[in-house]
Amino acid sequence: MAEKFGKAPDLASIKTGAKQAARYHRTIFATLQGIFDGTLSNGKIEQEINKGIHRVDIMFDNFADGGFFADVRDRLKLISNHVRLNARITLTT
Repeated sequence: MAEKFGKAPDLASIKTGAKQAARYHRTIFATLQGIFDGTLSNGKIEQEINKGIHRVDIMFDNFADGGFFADVRDRLKLISNHVRLNARITLTT
């Protein structure tokens, strides 16, 4: 039985700028949760790091048993217990 995914996000409806940043972060966060379900978990939006000095737009815990995120952690021996993502809305012409 094939997996059934929800409707694709309408990214084109999200305008650039600070007013739409929270909506954009939530949309990207939900999309990444669907894509990486089971591999990346415990996601957080606007996670503070470095004792509150900095903030990461989206952060997940890395629970990958295989694939890219497991390879980064296991084969390359890089500390990657967390996957940090900065999501930006930019205007392109």
